[in-house]
Amino acid sequence: MNAINSVFPNCIHLLCIWHINSNIFTNTMTDKWDSEERFKNFLSDWNSLLYSGKQIDFEHNWQVFQDKYNSIAKHSLDYIARIWIPLKEKFVSCWADKHLHLGSVTTSRIEGNHSVLKKYLKHINNDLLMSIQKIDAMLDNQVTEINALIGKETMQITHRHSNPMIAALNRKMSQHALALFMVEFKAAKNVENSICECNFSTKYGIPCRHTIFDKMKSSGTFQSTDFHEHWMLQHETSSPAANVSSPRQKRLNSIQETLYSVDADQVPVLLQRLEEATSRPLHMLSNPVVSVVRKRGRPPGSKNRANQPDKSRFEYVSGNQCGNCGVNGHNSRTCPK
Repeated sequence: MNAINSVFPNCIHLLCIWHINSNIFTNTMTDKWDSEERFKNFLSDWNSLLYSGKQIDFEHNWQVFQDKYNSIAKHSLDYIARIWIPLKEKFVSCWADKHLHLGSVTTSRIEGNHSVLKKYLKHINNDLLMSIQKIDAMLDNQVTEINALIGKETMQITHRHSNPMIAALNRKMSQHALALFMVEFKAAKNVENSICECNFSTKYGIPCRHTIFDKMKSSGTFQSTDFHEHWMLQHETSSPAANVSSPRQKRLNSIQETLYSVDADQVPVLLQRLEEATSRPLHMLSNPVVSVVRKRGRPPGSKNRANQPDKSRFEYVSGNQCGNCGVNGHNSRTCPK
């Protein structure tokens, strides 16, 4: 986090809730809990604290949480107060939802991409060319799958999303975004005024119930500009990102501009030079031949585990289950029962 503050001082940095909960599970389960049910209630109450919608609610819930577990699990409470509460603005909903995160409050998508990438790479002894080729194959397959999913959503109109306020957005917006909108649309019927104090629009980029209530009074409809472009199935080609050319295309455009900018008598000379450059045989780079004496058996000190990472402390603790009582955190030899 220190590096992010130094290199990207204006960046909004949020913490992954899943990893926070994993750390809390690992560091609090060894406390002196009188029952497994009490520990589960502790984790459940902590999750309720995470999703406090307003700062005043968080302060109240945190005080109730402390009063409830101060005498039961003081070590666990001190750990949370010392490590995580000072960072509350990076993961508690009432602060995190003030920033656009589109519902991604964990790093699950990144972890999933890492898993897919490892399935393509398979081994750690790939050379650079082989790794690039496998990454290209992975990206090509992902683009094909994404286009297939987009094509599927553009072909269907779900009955529960039939609403005249978003009629112009059917087959243009993802089903997930339409479902979120409909939840707010149903809640808008119970809104008394259009004064908004929620963070729904800020975090999702979708009109909240107060905006919908205001639009309903004027009998208006919503357009694609009322939603964040992330939810659009087809993005506009006029965006700056769509006009970015590859380095090869930029070089070809530069050569073309040079041909059209020189005098007419210089064009044959330039064309001749281009023809000479392109007619020369290319020397393909290859890996050097290394003579290695193959010995029988695995090399000393090596581990036959391909590209599998080391287990985290959370994985060791959560996977260590007692054979007697079934509780995680100890084995049958150290079981207190």
